[in-house]
Amino acid sequence: MVTARWCLLALIALGASSCSPSARTEAASLVGAVDRFRDASDAAKVERARAIAAVPCSDASVCKARRACEDAVVPSARAVEIKNLVAARLADIRAGRLTPDSPEASSLPSALGEAERLLAEGREKMPECERSLAELRAVLGV
Repeated sequence: MVTARWCLLALIALGASSCSPSARTEAASLVGAVDRFRDASDAAKVERARAIAAVPCSDASVCKARRACEDAVVPSARAVEIKNLVAARLADIRAGRLTPDSPEASSLPSALGEAERLLAEGREKMPECERSLAELRAVLGV
């Protein structure tokens, strides 16, 4: 009776969502994927962001949370990619493989600006991801 009442409250709170075992499994997979993204080294962020996008979602509440989390982690992962590219180009300059006045070297400050913008975008969107995950944890018990 308590479980049925909990599912009814969940349905009301999350629209067409269900308390099905698949929804619980999908939610647990998403929570785990986001946790692994957070804990990942910069070198693994892009792969971890892709793993979030690959989490299956047949349940509306899980799909909503996955979208919110993708919106937060994809810009952050892209920023890490840009930062790594800039670091590699700076190493090329120091090693003499790239001249400081080359067009590629001249574009590094704007690339860093783009990385900063993307990081800010990811940080700005992360609270919605966190709210969505908290709803999944509360409603689906993951």
